[in-house]
Amino acid sequence: MSQPQSPDERRHFTRIPFDATVTISQDSDSWQAQLLDISLNGVLLSLPEDWPGQKDQEFNIALKLDSDVIISVCGKVTHKEVDHIGFIFDNMELESASHLKRLLLLNLGDQSMIDREIHELISVHATDALAPQTDA
Repeated sequence: MSQPQSPDERRHFTRIPFDATVTISQDSDSWQAQLLDISLNGVLLSLPEDWPGQKDQEFNIALKLDSDVIISVCGKVTHKEVDHIGFIFDNMELESASHLKRLLLLNLGDQSMIDREIHELISVHATDALAPQTDA
């Protein structure tokens, strides 16, 4: 019988700590949060005050790197804790994906690692897309 894996062992994507302000939005509502870390597959953010989001809800996330570089993604809440929230990315425009890849490359300094993680990301999403959908 195999031992249960820790979250770090199950994680397929390298997280990098990064300090930036992020805007979380849904419909006409928006909240400011601090980015704690980011990967190709998601983000960990500080929990904004009075934020009503719950697990599995979708939100838009905008990370402004400078005046003309914004990483904008649609993400789903994976967990909400006392002081932070985790999102998995559902949808990202090509330009944002390029900016995210560049950000990770600058912080990791390993192109081959980024390439492996992109391959893994494609594989995970292809598997999810092919999985039978069940109505709960």
